[in-house]
Amino acid sequence: MRARVGEVVDLARRQLGIGEDPPGSNRNKFTSWYGTATAWCAIFVRWNFVNPEGFPSGWSDSELNPTSAYCPAVARWYQQQGQWVRIEHGAPRPGDQVFFDWTRGRSGSGYNHTGLVEAVHADGTVTTIEGNWLDGVRRVRRTSYYIVGFGRPAYDDAHPVPPTPAHPARYKVKIAGLEYGYGATGSQVTEVGKALVAKGFGKHYKTGPGPRWTDADTENYSDFQKSLGLSGRDADGVPGPDSLKKLLGHLPTITPKRPDHVVDLAHLVSAAKQDPARKQGGTTPGAAEDVRLVEDALHREGLLAQTYAGDGSFGSATVQAYRKWQLRCGYGGKDADGIPGKDSLTRLGKKYGFTVG
Repeated sequence: MRARVGEVVDLARRQLGIGEDPPGSNRNKFTSWYGTATAWCAIFVRWNFVNPEGFPSGWSDSELNPTSAYCPAVARWYQQQGQWVRIEHGAPRPGDQVFFDWTRGRSGSGYNHTGLVEAVHADGTVTTIEGNWLDGVRRVRRTSYYIVGFGRPAYDDAHPVPPTPAHPARYKVKIAGLEYGYGATGSQVTEVGKALVAKGFGKHYKTGPGPRWTDADTENYSDFQKSLGLSGRDADGVPGPDSLKKLLGHLPTITPKRPDHVVDLAHLVSAAKQDPARKQGGTTPGAAEDVRLVEDALHREGLLAQTYAGDGSFGSATVQAYRKWQLRCGYGGKDADGIPGKDSLTRLGKKYGFTVG
């Protein structure tokens, strides 16, 4: 008999608050069990599935995700087993292993962090229990903004994985500020279509490439990805930065005259003054999306750790990162206090694709 959802989730709850000894070392009972002190979000989830301290899980090794600290390897295992659901194709359930991409397709592997779903809420948010979040086991409530998808373990009482849609992948990504994927529009879409045709990957077009991304674009792009040796999700027909650069020879970028976002300075100032005093991860109403854009820019600037880039909270780490940005802008003293000002924020937005409202 395999473990049930409630057993695994309850076990994860009992680990809340466990950190690292010493702090920042990646050393705790989870990495000791794994055998290496390394980034341990995936290790934590696997530990709860195996439960080396209590009830036997009932799973054989072939039924469990791999003993790996590398999130992409774990996500791809679920995909190979038919136990993977993209966030666009279904909703997570308690007990699912959820995967996040803090760059939202702009760079990297596409899987940066993972956790265990504890609860799903009516507003679409999920509560997760995550290892290696703020150097410990934490309970976090998240929107779907950074969720890529989730793996559904073969619990004794698991819900079935919904069937994969018959149509090609229908979701969008942003690369260098421009949208690609089903429903995206613009000259960048036409450029991709023409490049696909030029390289011999246009057989799914009936009328030729145009400025709106259709299923035909997805199918042609999938053929191109497969020609690069990609497979699975990596060849679903939605561009990633690497394949797009190989197709075009460059990455199209949005022009400064057409920024893709406008941030509210008043919201950010309010968040920067209030969020540090809130519970970890607490956000100012109405400001979270603006804060995420600033956090993303600070992370890309190398000033904010990925751990904090995307939670929507202008906490103390973000304040310190923004202060470093102000210092780079030439400010000092009281003018480099970590609270956004219009000039420094405008300069950050000009570099990373947003304007200040």
